[in-house]
Amino acid sequence: MAAIAGYVPSATALRNFLEALPPAFLGETWAGVLRLLQHRRLDPNRIWPAVHYGALEGAFVSNYKTNVLMNRKLRPLWDVGLDVEMGYLNNQRFDRLRQLVPNLIDVDDVFGYGQDSARANVAKGVWTGCTIRLSLVRTQDDFARIATTMAAMPSLRELTLNLSQLAEAHPYYIPPEYIYHTAPFPASLEQYLWAALAASRILDLTLLGGHLVATTDGIASAIQWLTSRPIQRRVHRLCFDDVKVEANDVATLVTAMRECTTLSTVDLSYDRTLLPTFLSAPLPRHVRRLGLFVSEGRYYLDSVSLNITSLPVGLVVTAIAGSALTHLRLDVQDLDNQNIAAIVSTALERIPSLQHLELSNVRRGPKLTAVLEAGADRLAGLESVQLHELEVARIESPEPDVDAAGIFGTSDY
Repeated sequence: MAAIAGYVPSATALRNFLEALPPAFLGETWAGVLRLLQHRRLDPNRIWPAVHYGALEGAFVSNYKTNVLMNRKLRPLWDVGLDVEMGYLNNQRFDRLRQLVPNLIDVDDVFGYGQDSARANVAKGVWTGCTIRLSLVRTQDDFARIATTMAAMPSLRELTLNLSQLAEAHPYYIPPEYIYHTAPFPASLEQYLWAALAASRILDLTLLGGHLVATTDGIASAIQWLTSRPIQRRVHRLCFDDVKVEANDVATLVTAMRECTTLSTVDLSYDRTLLPTFLSAPLPRHVRRLGLFVSEGRYYLDSVSLNITSLPVGLVVTAIAGSALTHLRLDVQDLDNQNIAAIVSTALERIPSLQHLELSNVRRGPKLTAVLEAGADRLAGLESVQLHELEVARIESPEPDVDAAGIFGTSDY
């Protein structure tokens, strides 16, 4: 059953598949998985194909002393071999994970403090995702150790490289205040970083801030990493979050991304270099998931905060029209109602494969309402629709990790 489930494209499809089978055929474990996929307080997309720790707390925890990971109702998820996304791994979360997986190594000891995107496989007792914070004190010997460690961890498939210069942030001050380390990650160490990546089995890479692709040499190294590894070890997902990109060579990087046929997921923060270049032509057919978002930080010294209004919206519309996307996630902060309506209309009418649509910071208005009403049948056929309105809608959320304006399913528009 696990082999079959691995080919099912989404949580909703898996739930429908399991519901169609005779109960006696499922067995105890898969019957337990089905009960969780049907749970009224759980978004099935938050437990399949990976389990999100925050979603579990929102559904099961009644007090802060309870270790939700030890809940017996969740045992089927671990028995079928799912990963758990821990998010930010503080001491309390790590201790709770250790209760479930006693032999799990302390990833902070291996890659340093500040694990913002930790992910573990409970059944195998291994890490499958982590963060490496690249402080300015890193040396060639440090990278030799990191490369050796990564090569010895074939289970490690997801990596966030934090190259941020940001030392301290106060975004809610008026005006916002950001304090930076004055120097970027040393260019002299970049070759060792790329060598460490080349020796790894990383399939999912997030670059957070920094100047790693801010030079011609940096882009050349990125392209070599994208194109030269064996096909079974080439990247499946790329995320660039507030990354400075060399403007004169960005087209060559985008070409490499478009020609990397294993690259199925692309997440980009709004900028004036990489994103408009990537959207300047229709998306390649191998890109199935696209996320465009406002960076939560300003991670390097000359960074500026941008949202979708920094782009000609026509770029988004022409790029996604006729694409093979199954998932589209956009932050439409400050976009007017007419442009939001144009994006939603294109998504519903021009992306036949689309199954998941998520927009955040949505401003309601007559044009969007008309598009939603006209596309009601198409919306009803999607597996999930989430239109998160402005802050007021989110403050009223009844539970952690759940947005009031877009809980789950196709009725949430």
